[in-house]
Formats: sequence, C-alpha cells, structure tokens
Amino acid sequence: MQKKMLWFSVLIVGVLMSFLPFYSFVKDDMFISANYARSLVHGEGLTFAQERVEGFSNFAWVMVGTIPHLFEGGADVMVWFYRILSIIAAVFVGVGVMRLGAQYIRVLPQAGENYSTRLITHAPALAAFALLCATSIGYYIASGMETIAFTALCVWVLVYVGDHKYHAALAMSVLAALTRPEGHIFVLVAAVATIGFVFRHQRFVVAIWSLLKYAMIPIAVLTSYHAWRWSYYGDLLPNTYYIKSSSGGLMSMGFDDLFKVFDLQAFIWFPLLSLFAVMLVTVQSPRIGLRLGAHWLLGLFFFAYLVWVGGDEMAHGRMLLPGLAIMAALAGVAIWLVLTRVSKAWIVPIFSLMFVGVVCASLYETRRVSAEYRTWYEDMKASQGALCQDLAMALPKGALVAYQDMGFCPYITEDRLRFIDYIGLVTRPVAMLRHKLQIPMFGVVPIAGQDSGSRRQQFWGQMCDLIFQQEPSAIALLLRVDQPRREIMMQRDMLSATEFKDWIIRNTGSFGFSPGLQWDTRFQEYEIRGVFPRDQGGGHIYLVSFVRRTPIIAQVGNSL
Repeated sequence: MQKKMLWFSVLIVGVLMSFLPFYSFVKDDMFISANYARSLVHGEGLTFAQERVEGFSNFAWVMVGTIPHLFEGGADVMVWFYRILSIIAAVFVGVGVMRLGAQYIRVLPQAGENYSTRLITHAPALAAFALLCATSIGYYIASGMETIAFTALCVWVLVYVGDHKYHAALAMSVLAALTRPEGHIFVLVAAVATIGFVFRHQRFVVAIWSLLKYAMIPIAVLTSYHAWRWSYYGDLLPNTYYIKSSSGGLMSMGFDDLFKVFDLQAFIWFPLLSLFAVMLVTVQSPRIGLRLGAHWLLGLFFFAYLVWVGGDEMAHGRMLLPGLAIMAALAGVAIWLVLTRVSKAWIVPIFSLMFVGVVCASLYETRRVSAEYRTWYEDMKASQGALCQDLAMALPKGALVAYQDMGFCPYITEDRLRFIDYIGLVTRPVAMLRHKLQIPMFGVVPIAGQDSGSRRQQFWGQMCDLIFQQEPSAIALLLRVDQPRREIMMQRDMLSATEFKDWIIRNTGSFGFSPGLQWDTRFQEYEIRGVFPRDQGGGHIYLVSFVRRTPIIAQVGNSL
C-alpha cells in the first residue's frame, strides 16, 4: 500500500512537471466549449450566439463547463476549472496505465516468480510516470480542452474490461463517446468484451437476458443523445466534421501531421517499446501475444484516424493520446521483461537510471517545446481581447463581426457582438460550402477531373459573397506584416485612415483562414479601426480590424 501511495505521489509530480512549463498557454477552442456552456446556463440552449449550430464535438466537456457559469465565473475561472479537471484526469490516466500494465503482466507465465512479482507494480508505474511527463500531457492540461479527460475514460474502459467489471466498462465507454466522437470505438470494445464474457459463462437464454441488463442503459443513453442531436441541430454529424475531416481525401496531410508528432520523444518510444513487448510475448505465448497485439492495434487506431481525417491543427498529439496511453501500458510490459532478464543486483541501478533518464528527457523537451507558449494567454488577451473590446465599444449592441477565432473574443464580449465565422466552426452556411466544394480547413480534397486551384478560387469567391451579403459591421483579419513595428507606427502617424488602410493591404499577406476579403471590391466600404500585435514579443502577425463607414464609428483606434 505504501509503495502504491508513493507511486501515486510520483505520478502527481510527473503531471506538474509537464504542466507547469505550459502554464501561460490556453487554446482558443476551449472558449468555444465555454460559450456553449454559458448559453445553456443562461437559458438559451446549447447554442452559439442563440443559433443552433453544433460547433463542438465534446458534449460531456461542455456540460461539465456549465458548473463555473452557475456561479458567474469569468474567463480565468473557466480556464482554471478545466485545467484542474484535466490535472485530476491526468492522474487517473497514470493510475489506469499502471493498472492496465499490471493486468498484462499478470497473465504472463513468468509473473509468478518471486523477484518478478515485486516489479509488477514498478515497471508499469515507470511507464505511467514517463507518459505523464510527456510534453503533450502538459500542453493539453494547460489548453483547457477535453483531451486528457477523454484519454482517462478510454484507459479505464480497458482497465474495467480486464477486471471483468462490464457495467463500469460500458458506463465509461458511454462517457467517452459523449466526450469525443472517437469514443464510440470504445463502446464497441466494451460491448464485444461483454458479449464474449456473457456467452462464455452462461447458457444461451440466460446470456441473452444478462446481455439486455448490461446493454439497456448504455443503448438508451446513446440513442437518446443522438436522437436529440438530430432533432435539435438537424444533423447526426457535428459542424466540426464538415470543417476538419477530409474523410481520407487528404491522407498525405495526415501523414505530415503524424511525422510532426514524432518530433516528441513519447511518440517514438512508446510505440516501439509496446511493439517490442507484443513481439516478445507472442514468441513465448501466442495466445497472450494475440491479446496484447489486439490492444496495440487499438492504440494504433488513433494514429490511423489522424491520417484518415487529414491531419489536425494541434501538432502535439491531440488525437493520439488515448492510443499513446494504451501503448504506454504495453511499454510497462517491455520494461518488466527487460528487468526480469537481468541479474537481481542490476535491477535497482537499471530502474533508477531509467527513472532519471525519463526526468531529464522530460525537462529538456518541455523546456524546448514550451518556449513559444510562455506568453500565449497574455498575448491572447492583449490582441484578441483588446480587438473585441474595442469593437464592442465602437459598435452598437448586436452588431455583426466577421472573424476567424470563435473562442476568446465571443466569450469576453458575451452578447454585445454577433459573429460570422469564416472558418465555419459555428457558422453553418460556411461549413456546408466547405463540404460541398470539399475544402476543409487544411487543404483541398482532390477530385478526379477537377482542378484544385480553380475550386479553391471558387470557394474564396463564394465565401466573400456569403460574408458581404450579411453586411457585417466590422471585419477582423489576421495579417502578416513584414515590416518593423516602428515603421507601422510611423506610417500610421503620417497617413490618413484611408491611406493607412491601403498601405496595410499593400504590405501584408493573409495569415490564417481569410478568403481574401481585403482584396474584394466590396471591402472599400470599410475603414481601418485598429491594429493589434498578436505577439507582444515583436512578431509579424497582427489582428487588424475594419469597420463599415457609418456615422456611429469614431476616429480610427490606436492600438499599437
């Protein structure tokens, strides 16, 4: 018991080691979930700006996010609420990996030997510690997103299946499916395991009745959930599917993102060590090796899913973490196999060396990766926050703004502004246009007989039509300005508002997802309002706001 508590404390240390370097990072997408949660608490339903559009794919995370809004918590409260939940979930990931690894080891023939039984806890615990020290864990804890909680649910589905606690496994799998769409694969895993157990141990008629008792509540919950989504949003697929998924059409981009992830140590060592464990066990016992191999393939599913989707904007393994956790449990088997094959005198020195190696490698990598995120949240407040607060003061309540980041800005302005999202996450017509022309966020899906460049031009043109037909009161663009900030300020002082707008357009390029609104002739109706550096450290990316020429607009804002 004392050893388990010691390892529990070590896991907490590992979580904090990975999280603290990313302390100043928050993902804008987190605030999309927070927006929906606040709308629900305020009696507007699960809507975005009172519009029924499913711009989220993490229902359970949104529902949990209603708790701080019951007490009128602000943006910082929301960030820390989600972070604390993720820290707790990360510890459960570690404990789950320990339990799962120990389950794997106990079925091995050598597990009964005296000196090897003491390693059944230590070997998987070391793998769990290494996982929690990984930069991806800290990154997604800090982000405030559902990734860590989803990973914990997936791991514990397998733990409960291994313990033959099928009610608990099915319950966890349903929660996983409500947290992320990929969670449905674990519903299938839990269901197959339950069916196999019931029919293996009971007569047919009794087994059918038992199966109904197992499946009744999970089927009712998931069926009700999807029926509600269909009736409420009019679609079984979330808006995010039409925006992000290429359905196998951009697998080359998926492989690109996969190779980027391999820059992180955990995504190299855990797949290799886990494969080594599966191969070694299969040589000794093919039946046990088949079971471990099935789990390894389940982990590999998430890697294949990333490729099929066509990549993900978050190159820190967001979609891969559940699979990585499964592989970490198998890596614990590899560590155990190695330690049981060396002399007893060498076990403690080798184990200690592994532990120190994990700590040193983690500290080095988190320091390297976290460098660009050290002022992220402060920059978000200083750029996105300042831009939207400025527009909220300049425009009448309910004014429409065309913008791309639908998290932080809509959250802090609440109902003072409405937004048209030219990415399409929370704007259904944009999502449907992307789906119709097969142009997700990150590329153009190849279609035989059609030129991708022409289709992209067609998309940009129709996007501009869609946005300008709405006559937004303001447009906010993310632009790359390849000029020193001092020169921008000098030009602003020397030129009139119209001349400065023309100078900005001539000396910038689109950065992000703008369809080229600034080069459309209808953009002439807008005048520049403010220029907000996105990176306070002196980068070249700026948020630039433009407003329609109306009497209510005051002089051009000075934000530099």
